[in-house]
Amino acid sequence: MGPSNRPLRLLYPVATMEYARQIARDWNTRDEKSGFSGFVTTFELDGSYLSNFKPHTVGSSEHVEYWIPAKDLSLFNGAIRGLIRLEEGFFGTPFTGHIPDAFGLKGKDAVAQFVALSESWEYSTFDVAYEMSANRKTADWQMREKRPLRGPVREEAGPTLKNYITPTGLQRLKDEHRFLLSRERPAVVEVVAWAASNGDRSENADYLYGKRRLGQIDSRIRFLTKRIDAAVVVDPAA
Repeated sequence: MGPSNRPLRLLYPVATMEYARQIARDWNTRDEKSGFSGFVTTFELDGSYLSNFKPHTVGSSEHVEYWIPAKDLSLFNGAIRGLIRLEEGFFGTPFTGHIPDAFGLKGKDAVAQFVALSESWEYSTFDVAYEMSANRKTADWQMREKRPLRGPVREEAGPTLKNYITPTGLQRLKDEHRFLLSRERPAVVEVVAWAASNGDRSENADYLYGKRRLGQIDSRIRFLTKRIDAAVVVDPAA
């Protein structure tokens, strides 16, 4: 019996990784209703519950699945032991993911979101937490890898040096800090996200230059932040 002839209104948990991978990779990534994406998850079921159902082979020997009545979904969920683990994800060419409609990730597809969040992580983990909290529908798998993201670089504490500066000089520092943080950096991040979405990045001048410029901007922002925090205003007319 092929998959198209199976009874309707059933859940079809599969019993082999090969079959699950085939569904996620070869079927879901071509299906608009699946968002052109497929995921392989694994979990353990209580043996006494599973014994109520017989396995069905619906193709080759690796196409083994169970037929669980959809009306028993709550019982099925209750029989799951431990955590449901995300093993693999597959994405078709048309895949965009959830596109947020607010804040810094507004209008960005999954690739652009990942680039923007990764760049923000280098500078401010607070910005990342804020964006993900503000856009909860943006699947946090975008920031979940089996390899954890590199944490922020923490500089060793040293003696606090005072930065004696005039009111005019301090205002210049603040103006530059504000410009870099609120205007130039977001503009460069947008260019990098666009360049990254064009495919191969190894010879992508916009992407390579944008990444380098972001590093320069972030370095300058850190410097300005320290100078502003350490500022001691002196009046030259006094």
